[in-house]
Amino acid sequence: PNLLAGDFNGDGEVDVAVLVECRATVQLAAFLSNGRGYSMEILEKPQPHDARQFLHLIQKDYGHDAIGVEYEAIGGHAWVFRDRQWRSVPR
Repeated sequence: PNLLAGDFNGDGEVDVAVLVECRATVQLAAFLSNGRGYSMEILEKPQPHDARQFLHLIQKDYGHDAIGVEYEAIGGHAWVFRDRQWRSVPR
């Protein structure tokens, strides 16, 4: 999946993560709801596309939902929103 809904900042609103594929590259963006719309954060700069990469929802491991970025059969990392900042955490 390249589109993921969750509550990434713990405010009870639906936030969205998108893995955008374009011209053999992939880039991760997150959209946090502010009640009237969404603010966008680029979490990962464009990198070569790997067909094994996908997103998954990590629920409650970090106090609220987080974004899991996985590579089929090789592991991955998570993006966690804490103290108004995104942090990448190894998994």
